[in-house]
Amino acid sequence: MPEPQPTGRSRRRKSRRRSGPVQPDAPNWLTHRCRAAGGRPSRPARRATTKGLSAVRALCGDDHYMCRFQKPGVAEAEFARLDLKHLFKIVFGMRRPATLILPKDKTFFDAIDSDGTCPSWLSEEDISYYADKFSKTGFTGGFNYYRCIDLDWELTAPWTEAPINVPTKFIVGDLDLTYNTPGVKDYIHRGGFKANVPNLEDVVVMEGVGHFINQEKPDEVSEHIWQTKFCGILERFNNLKILHSMAACKTSPEFLLSL
Repeated sequence: MPEPQPTGRSRRRKSRRRSGPVQPDAPNWLTHRCRAAGGRPSRPARRATTKGLSAVRALCGDDHYMCRFQKPGVAEAEFARLDLKHLFKIVFGMRRPATLILPKDKTFFDAIDSDGTCPSWLSEEDISYYADKFSKTGFTGGFNYYRCIDLDWELTAPWTEAPINVPTKFIVGDLDLTYNTPGVKDYIHRGGFKANVPNLEDVVVMEGVGHFINQEKPDEVSEHIWQTKFCGILERFNNLKILHSMAACKTSPEFLLSL
């Protein structure tokens, strides 16, 4: 017996399903709003003053290092003037707990509180490795991250105010220049961070540690990651044991969970 052919209405429904949202995991409010309008999800409007670079300029001025990195070729030429091994020793040696400001008459390296001594937590072999790799690639890829701040802001518009729901542990050094940017500490410690990341389990601030925390304190960072992972595994294991007990003794779940 031949299968019934889809009607015009069902064909239209299938077509709409195939041409659904292009943004994976779009927030529910966005999907509902678009369905009510009868179309695809559109990017919600954002105030221009909240763009990434606008926010940086408002907080720190035009001499903030992210702003100074915007013009292609300028920062690259500045970095090219230094021996690469010496360059990396300067960068890894940053310790001043403040955001990085580059006055017009100063270069990036003039503004860093580092004399170019190799940090104790890095070896000359480490420095040589970085110098060798970046001698082949240059630094444009890294600078382009900062040049795309506003583009990233535009592309992530569908997720405006969407919470990050994965279990999270935040680790930072107290000397980190980003941690010491105006407003960041208040955001992290006074509820703003927790509001955006509801499953934030812990905030770890390591004393005397700078920006490159995973290299400066690799054992401590690894231990924190392991503890978080192990606790998650242990919780799932305990849940499995409870389920096994319920199946074995045929006791009601309410009774077992009350123990």
